[in-house]
Amino acid sequence: MKALEEAFQDAKRRFVYQPLARSAKLDRYRTVPFDIVVKTFSDHRMAFDPNDFMGRTLMDQGHWQRDDLDWVVERLGSGPRGRVFLDVGAHVGTQSVYALIGGAFDRAIAIEPMTDNIETIRLNALLNDLPITVVPSAAGAEAGRLPFNPDPQNSGGGSLHHSLRGQRGADIEVEVERVDTILDRLAVEPAEIGLVWIDVEGFERQVLAGMPALLEARVPLFIEVLDHLYSPDDFAALKRLLGNYRCAVTRDGSTELQTVRHFSGDILFL
Repeated sequence: MKALEEAFQDAKRRFVYQPLARSAKLDRYRTVPFDIVVKTFSDHRMAFDPNDFMGRTLMDQGHWQRDDLDWVVERLGSGPRGRVFLDVGAHVGTQSVYALIGGAFDRAIAIEPMTDNIETIRLNALLNDLPITVVPSAAGAEAGRLPFNPDPQNSGGGSLHHSLRGQRGADIEVEVERVDTILDRLAVEPAEIGLVWIDVEGFERQVLAGMPALLEARVPLFIEVLDHLYSPDDFAALKRLLGNYRCAVTRDGSTELQTVRHFSGDILFL
């Protein structure tokens, strides 16, 4: 049995990993100026920085919020819906990869402003042979450029929120586009989007303000709402933007949106 396992591992090295390492498509990533590893999980490969918060979680738990995505897909059911997964604040593309390898969606659009993360999303798409369209910008209410504050301990924790600017070191300027403009450019209709996944560290209201066509179509939204960054006026504006949605659903059940005074955490809006 041991000899069989050794032969199997040798075959993997010879016919999978060595050809992959020699791939011309991957050659340009050999000089990428940041530290990443490529780890093989049960049904996919993932490139990531093992030293930051998300990377350590991936190494420890074997996934990054994949259980949340599985729960959302189960909650959406098998009825007719769009087959495009829209990943806003995509980080290194974990959710886009999970959405596609699970078969719930046919393609993904990943919106991400950080250069290192953008390159890692492209690498993850290549490693898993997945149709992920990468949009190298942030999403917001208006097109332009805004200061973005990276988190040195968490490559997915950077934010455009005004209260965090300059808090964790020097800001950088990033391009900002409206989601509706991005979809128009890609010739993607709201009806083609099956789920919008938003993780933008306090910039949720501005992202939603830039996607009125999707809100009007009531495309399902899964949003990490960081309520501690919201003023009462900001929170009221967020609720108005979500006014067409029936409910806010969490793992604990569902709450009619009209009766919610405040909500926080990871929430599915239908």
